[in-house]
Amino acid sequence: MAKRSMALLLVAGALAFAAFYILRPSEYAQPAADRSSVAVAAHGAHTQAAQETAAITSDAAIPPPRIDAAASIADALLALQKNHGGDEVRAILARLRDTLHAAAPEAAAQAVLDFLARGADAATGLAFAVGPDGVLAGSPSLRVMLMDLLPALDPDAAREVARQAMDQRSSADEYAISLRNLAWNNFEGDLRAEMVSRFSTMLNEPAWRAKPSAAFLEAFDVAVEVGDRAAMSTVASVLDTTREDAATKALNHAAFIALDRMVARAPALLIELYADNPPFMRTNPDLRASLMSRLDITDAQQRATFTTYLQDTTLAPSERSYFAELFPNGNYVYTHHLVTAADTTPSISARRSMDAEVETALDTLQSENPTGPLAATVERIRQRLVSYPQSGAPAVSDVPVQPAAPR
Repeated sequence: MAKRSMALLLVAGALAFAAFYILRPSEYAQPAADRSSVAVAAHGAHTQAAQETAAITSDAAIPPPRIDAAASIADALLALQKNHGGDEVRAILARLRDTLHAAAPEAAAQAVLDFLARGADAATGLAFAVGPDGVLAGSPSLRVMLMDLLPALDPDAAREVARQAMDQRSSADEYAISLRNLAWNNFEGDLRAEMVSRFSTMLNEPAWRAKPSAAFLEAFDVAVEVGDRAAMSTVASVLDTTREDAATKALNHAAFIALDRMVARAPALLIELYADNPPFMRTNPDLRASLMSRLDITDAQQRATFTTYLQDTTLAPSERSYFAELFPNGNYVYTHHLVTAADTTPSISARRSMDAEVETALDTLQSENPTGPLAATVERIRQRLVSYPQSGAPAVSDVPVQPAAPR
């Protein structure tokens, strides 16, 4: 009888041990990337249980540990001032970010605001780099890192700090992250005019424009977010085809990428641009050809603009040839953006289906215009598209890469 009781106890113990793990799946079923948050949650649960137990057995409960956000920022500042290695810098910033996220949002935000108001700073040696969802993957200074973090703690405070930083214009890095923070507060679209105005101010800062930093160039995405004629004109104001220095090339490239993304996101802008024929469209044939190659001729309005464009007898042969090489332009920029979400890009199979629809539209245009400059260009495009399946090579528009910059 004693042996039977002991066996039953052993079975019951084993079942209880198994149930302990069966009933706690969240901590062990999570992917590795999520275990840190689970561990924090588990730690919090264990702390609460301990406090409840202490409250039962003692007159006073043990208070939860207090995170001193200001002291954490001060420690990070001191560590950065002493540090000279990239990996250690990243570890310092990661610890500070985790600490501020774990603190009470109000206290963490106030600590950040107090630090920024003092004007203290420390360089990190890291490049300004944009990560997923516009959050920085690399901050060149402690101040930039804290300005990057502030919207998560207090969006309203982040907006006002952004305005102060842009008024002071102390650095292009702080100005760029401030532009992003302003854009992140544009919930109702009421800040669009201010965003364009602030962006224009940045572009007209002589020292920044003479030596554009990564942050300065990333800030062009603010214009893409606004996406109207005012923003487009502001971007186009930096275009300069008369100079070949590195700064001008960098500005031209950033401007082209922004303009290209604008017209890809809003084709109506391209129709309006061609109709108005602004100076930057007239003086830069390659840019014009690149933008016009975004037209979707399966849409009636865009097809009309396409027809008018190619029927223009003053179009230079070089521009016409360049356009024929690009159209239909299905290339996109694959990267993280400071403000905007990633562009929606079709799959290769979807792109092939779209090209087939374009071929049908080209055939119709050719039958309606059997002769003339439009017919010659259409034939060249059609033959290029038709030839790819025969040779087994992918069409240009099937290779989604960064759009071709003007030559």
